[in-house]
Amino acid sequence: MPEVVPAPPPPVRSAGGLLRRNLIFGVTAALILLVVIVVVVNFVKGAGPTPGVTQTFPAGVQMCSENVAVIGDATCEFAGSIQTAYHAAVPAGETPSDPVQLNEVADPVRQEPFTVVCQQGPGYVSCPLSDSAAVYFR
Repeated sequence: MPEVVPAPPPPVRSAGGLLRRNLIFGVTAALILLVVIVVVVNFVKGAGPTPGVTQTFPAGVQMCSENVAVIGDATCEFAGSIQTAYHAAVPAGETPSDPVQLNEVADPVRQEPFTVVCQQGPGYVSCPLSDSAAVYFR
């Protein structure tokens, strides 16, 4: 008769190996959770424009220069006056979250002053003049 060999005993797991495996699993899960939280927070906050990346002006504008554009019956000359008044009203380096009202902005073409309200947008300042005219600048 052939000799029956008993099966080897199951491997003994040490408490240290089990603890290390659980620690690695816990740290990995915490890192994944942290990444998900960061992505969700940035999505909810609406991450703004990437620094150093120039945002384009709205479609249909007439470019006055690389940094100034108009739409509708706004003129490039008036856009330049608005840009100068805005930079005089807003200290360098500041980005106001509220609209900025500019009083008595001279329109060199029409030869009369206007009150203009401008708002910082996604990479440029927007100054609507009417339902169909606006000035944009960086």
